[in-house]
Amino acid sequence: MVQAAILDKISSPCARDFCREVPGSVIPLVRWVEIGNSVPNRWNYKSILRNFVKNSLTISPLSWQVYETVVAITALSLAYVLTPHSAVLHTNPVMYLAVVLASALASNVTGLHERRNLANKFNLVSNLLVSSLSSTLLFALFVNLVLFEHIGRWILVFYWLILFAGLATPKLLMAFAASNISVRILWVGSYDSAEQFSDFLAKHGRHYRLAGYWDGQLPAGFGKQDLDSMWSFYRSLDVDHIVLSKNAAEYGDVLGYCYKAAQAGCTIVDECTFMEDAFEQVPVEQINENWFFRSHITINGKFQDIAKRTVDIILSACVLTLGLPILGLIWLAIRLGGEKKVFFTQVRMGQFGVPFKMYKFRTMTFGTEVRAGWTKNRDIRITKVGRFLRRTRLDELPQFWNVLKGDMSVVGPRPEIPELVSVIEKDVPYFSFRCWAKPGITGMAQIRYRYCSDIADAREKLKYDLFYIKNWSILMDLQIILRTVTALMKGSR
Repeated sequence: MVQAAILDKISSPCARDFCREVPGSVIPLVRWVEIGNSVPNRWNYKSILRNFVKNSLTISPLSWQVYETVVAITALSLAYVLTPHSAVLHTNPVMYLAVVLASALASNVTGLHERRNLANKFNLVSNLLVSSLSSTLLFALFVNLVLFEHIGRWILVFYWLILFAGLATPKLLMAFAASNISVRILWVGSYDSAEQFSDFLAKHGRHYRLAGYWDGQLPAGFGKQDLDSMWSFYRSLDVDHIVLSKNAAEYGDVLGYCYKAAQAGCTIVDECTFMEDAFEQVPVEQINENWFFRSHITINGKFQDIAKRTVDIILSACVLTLGLPILGLIWLAIRLGGEKKVFFTQVRMGQFGVPFKMYKFRTMTFGTEVRAGWTKNRDIRITKVGRFLRRTRLDELPQFWNVLKGDMSVVGPRPEIPELVSVIEKDVPYFSFRCWAKPGITGMAQIRYRYCSDIADAREKLKYDLFYIKNWSILMDLQIILRTVTALMKGSR
């Protein structure tokens, strides 16, 4: 019987002949080999732990939000029970609405429910602390400033402790399990593609381990009839995912065998689907035109357009009105810095490639910004005031006028210079597809990746932009807006 070769199971000299290590990769990869007729128990404790990790990695932020709502309401109720002198406040239903909104706002600003938090327990604990403390503070401010009620300090203390414990317990259990055991993957594709995939997992996917690969070839002495018993094969494989490479269909009857494995209960996905589900990005190196046709991407949905445009108008009007004093101070600071022209305009590529004039506060010395291209770190053209504006992104405040006009949206891929798009697309295919969506002031690429300064950065940002375009929703926009608050606090560029 042909079975998957897992390194720690290889015992016979015949099996070792088919082992192939990948130079430079953390995990040695091996081909399928015959390792005997014994079928290991699929339901051992390691498999159960891997299933726990695999399922925890696929929990959506919305599901976590529902769980957090239940925890917040429970925490407030228990806090009242533990503090008996609070009967009046306890009867006010608005209190529960306030605590739900406060917890949701705090967790989205800190990005508490993002899957990548499980990769770093220190960041997870710090986010849990900041989120629970922020939720408690927002709740206290609402009670005092909106309801004009006094809430006891012990209610707040008990609420924070219970909320933190309720949120931390499942997440820390998942993080601990994920740091000690990895989801096992079998790669169906060539040796070179398996090496690249293994390197990516070693760098970004700490919860995943590439256990082996298959390039469609069978060891000497084996025929197709040896692959008929796919249920035994899957049980002995002891992996959690079979991932098909872009060119998997070229390797003989491999898809037929994988179909039989799927009938046996194996989870089989193509590389693009796996990358989108696990890392929330589209592998631009592996996609082709068919990916766009299969993705059912729709931009001109009437309800979506109306909802997104409504949010854009409300937010841009509020920022331009309430932020008028800040705009005035920035205007004064730029003038005092010696620049006579306060605003900088530049032609950028809008939705569907239609050019528009984008507005920004001037951050470079007048006349030096004519060179098209990326701005480097410590660029000598940037003024002292401009450096502060760029770090805090305050230079982009005038772009809310573009949003109000309809040239841009609050959330979307960042608009690029048309000439620069032509240059990038020579090395990064489909880069101009970003223009299917209306460009934005902030976006998923802005909160997940650093400032773009070269072709490699443009390729990485495109992965997040394509994921956003494919999976766009109003809820996603609101989450990105809230996460931008954290990005502003950290500073950028």
